Amino acid sequence: MKKKTLFLLGIVLIVILSATLGVLFSYHGLRGQSTAFFIGENWRNKTDRVFLTVNGEPITERWWTTAYDNVRLNPKNDRMPEEEAKVAALHSILRQAVLYTEALKKGFLVSEEEAKSFAEEQRKLLEAPEADPEGKEFLKELLKGMGITEEEYWSQMAPASYRVTLTINRLKDSLRQSLPAPTPEEVQDFKSRHPEFEDAPQGILEQGLLKEKFQQFWDNFTEQLISQAKIEVIDPQFSDLLPKALSP
Repeated sequence: MKKKTLFLLGIVLIVILSATLGVLFSYHGLRGQSTAFFIGENWRNKTDRVFLTVNGEPITERWWTTAYDNVRLNPKNDRMPEEEAKVAALHSILRQAVLYTEALKKGFLVSEEEAKSFAEEQRKLLEAPEADPEGKEFLKELLKGMGITEEEYWSQMAPASYRVTLTINRLKDSLRQSLPAPTPEEVQDFKSRHPEFEDAPQGILEQGLLKEKFQQFWDNFTEQLISQAKIEVIDPQFSDLLPKALSP
């Protein structure tokens, strides 16, 4: 399987596996199928036709369909208008694509060997007797829908997926380390805004504050990357959606 194809498969799996667990593990009776099977089957029935490119990375019909399914099937979005759901799906794709391409630009690409090793560790965890049975059932249903075997998943698709995830995590860790230590004034402000931390030790307070600050920084950083991204629309259906997805 070509490396570009594996990259696309990896991205699609990230979209699937990062969706709300409550959605993926629920069974809504979609034609008598689980939600995981439905998403996998929908992926299988689509193609790798390119809809648009983000910093040179192709966004395929499969990637788009999976992102849209994850938004549409989330019970929290039951009343979300159709166009809003499409905008949310496209924005999630843009976030993933710009973070990955930025990580590549910064030299954080994880090797194939590291990704395979990580995949093997995850497989052992999932197949262990004490592992969550829902996780096992989810993967089984997803792969059944996608029409691939577990061996194909763990030997090819999982490493591709983890390689993308670990590469982005390296970028994230690098930026997290660059955050300055919180000032006493910032800690006090955080404490006043979070009554649940009233009796927390200083170290816990600082951890909570740093987590909050970094999430804000990460979100702003990602949105800035999206605003600077080179995006080429190939399928006309995205011409009207893109401006809205750039600033949801």
